[in-house]
Amino acid sequence: MSQYTFPSDNVIGFQTNMSTYNEESDFVKLHEETIVENEISLDAEIDNFDPIVMALDPNVVIASTSNSVVSNKFYLLDGHHRWKFAKIKNNINKLKCILVNFSDVNIKSYDFSLTINKDNFYNILLQSGFTKSKNQELSLYFDDEEFSNSKYQNINELYDFKKMLQDKKIILPILKDIKENNESVTFTPINPSDLISLEGLLPAKSTWITPRL
Repeated sequence: MSQYTFPSDNVIGFQTNMSTYNEESDFVKLHEETIVENEISLDAEIDNFDPIVMALDPNVVIASTSNSVVSNKFYLLDGHHRWKFAKIKNNINKLKCILVNFSDVNIKSYDFSLTINKDNFYNILLQSGFTKSKNQELSLYFDDEEFSNSKYQNINELYDFKKMLQDKKIILPILKDIKENNESVTFTPINPSDLISLEGLLPAKSTWITPRL
């Protein structure tokens, strides 16, 4: 295991591989669905893949002087398509991996663009029970405004609405580094602690997690 510095985040990770992974004893939690259009071709060479990025269990902390880690619980941060490919090919053990301490994980909401005009989107929000709000725990942000809906009591329910918008192609992920833009649609981001408690998978492109490659 060797140190790896994420240049954009100034975070130290630890580069290793999944060669000792055992599906029966090791737990790797995923948090997002994958995008069908972005699936990796089945004839790809796994040896050419960039490392996946995983967080350790919060109770396990690697010091900068560490040369090994003892843990069997991990949270996949970046690399869901690579993980899915390796699992289909029964080649998880061939994946390269960078481990980070859970305390170094930060999460933002992914930016989405509209495929319809603003007025139509406002109508969808109104018909779905959203109203303009301020400083609510769970919200949608658009056109420099915050919108919330009292029927959504947790992050999974809010992201179910997001998934509906994605499935209907009303919003599309902006596939580049996130920048502040009041023309985009964003949602309350999950907290790092939600990675532990989430049930099921969030819609694709629900999170912008750092550190990342």
